[in-house]
Amino acid sequence: MGTKYTNKDGLSINFGTKESLVQWGQSNAEGVKKVLWCDFSYDALPTFTADVDNDGTDDSFDNTIPFIKEGSAILSATLLVTTDWGGTTPTLTLGLYESDGTVIDADGIDATIAEAALDAGDVVVCDGALVANATKLVTADGYLVGVTGGTATSGSARLVIEYIEPTTKV
Repeated sequence: MGTKYTNKDGLSINFGTKESLVQWGQSNAEGVKKVLWCDFSYDALPTFTADVDNDGTDDSFDNTIPFIKEGSAILSATLLVTTDWGGTTPTLTLGLYESDGTVIDADGIDATIAEAALDAGDVVVCDGALVANATKLVTADGYLVGVTGGTATSGSARLVIEYIEPTTKV
């Protein structure tokens, strides 16, 4: 430990080492910033596929897939491109859907990210209507869905979404 004294102006002066007062951790408590991340490729996007088993009813998202809780505020969304997206002018749109496939906002994370921004190492700061919008909260439990435009033949990325859940469900 170091030495500490207070000068004539009332300021604390520290010499040597001292323990940090800052504590680091991760919390799953309500009302605290959370992170949802998803790694995907052009041919394995997070998606909802209706009636996969042809039983006449829509299938829902797997209940083990993470979602953003209703009433949450999305602080930021960032896409890190891990391998080049190639093909015939491929684009990527990211949005949120309800568990039954109902659209919350199909491009609420980002709309039509262009091929020029989909090269390995590119970082896209997403700017959809649900991102960093104090007046637009997620209106239902939201599952991530990605949709490509053009014809994608290669590419992968990691999406990181930072958000705050409400302390009570709205």
